[in-house]
Amino acid sequence: MFLEVGGNRRKPRSSQGQKDDCALDSQVVQYEAAHQGSINTVVSLSPEACVSGGSDQRVNVTEVRREGVPERLKALPPMVTRRAEGTESWREVEKHREREGAVVVYDWTQGRMCQSLQGHTREVTKVVCYPGTTWIFSASRDKTVYMWDLNHGYEPIQEFCGHELVVNGIAVSPDGRKLCSGSRDNWMCLWDIESAKCEQRHNISRNLVTHVCWVPGSSSIAQTSEDKTIRIWDSRAWQVTNTFPAKQYIQTHCDVSLNGNYLVSSSNGFGGQGCEATDMKQEKHHQGYFWRPCCILFFSSSAVAK
Repeated sequence: MFLEVGGNRRKPRSSQGQKDDCALDSQVVQYEAAHQGSINTVVSLSPEACVSGGSDQRVNVTEVRREGVPERLKALPPMVTRRAEGTESWREVEKHREREGAVVVYDWTQGRMCQSLQGHTREVTKVVCYPGTTWIFSASRDKTVYMWDLNHGYEPIQEFCGHELVVNGIAVSPDGRKLCSGSRDNWMCLWDIESAKCEQRHNISRNLVTHVCWVPGSSSIAQTSEDKTIRIWDSRAWQVTNTFPAKQYIQTHCDVSLNGNYLVSSSNGFGGQGCEATDMKQEKHHQGYFWRPCCILFFSSSAVAK
């Protein structure tokens, strides 16, 4: 089974469907906010905790002297420095808000934030947790990828730099030794996690990466792009081994089943056109969203989706 997230689903027209919607709404519990800004990505860390990435607001306060200002100069905008006859100095306090990236560890069973990891200078686009560890990887619009360890404080323990534009996709190899990153700069990069060294780079024209995922138990990587295609990479040769035929709309996200046999992707669109999930092996299209799905995931029968 797979789960689609995002996009406005068309509501059932039947009265029974309306009753079901009400029943689901009555079970929703809202906790304290984890972010002050938008949330772009959420992944599971443990059965009790999740990790989210997005943007938070930082308030910067700038103070300028503004005392003894003549009436004719009081109408000037704040932060304008100008010498004038009879004016010594002025005092003005101006606040402006800036967006910065935040990675938050949240205990959803208790409805509380456990940890906030600050470091990115722009909003976080993707987060990935390596199973069985306290490792967290975060990609950002600041063109970097950070590695965090919850057992080693609030500072990133590794930084991966080399992209020229926003990083939209990150994935960790099954053995936890390699990190794959993809960006809107058309580059796919393979990193050694221990040294943070970029070992492989490959640029494909118009390959504006939207997402990457490592095929479980293999050396292959699936990648979606704004050029409407899905590519399969071999991490050993760092070459594309398969490119699926281009679809009608931008591919926004993809996921591979645990047995590695099935690949699904979600696409862009509007007004009910596109906005679909595709099973690439069976070439089945699942439609129903009015706006684009932002995420599509496989999940086991024992998993609980929130």
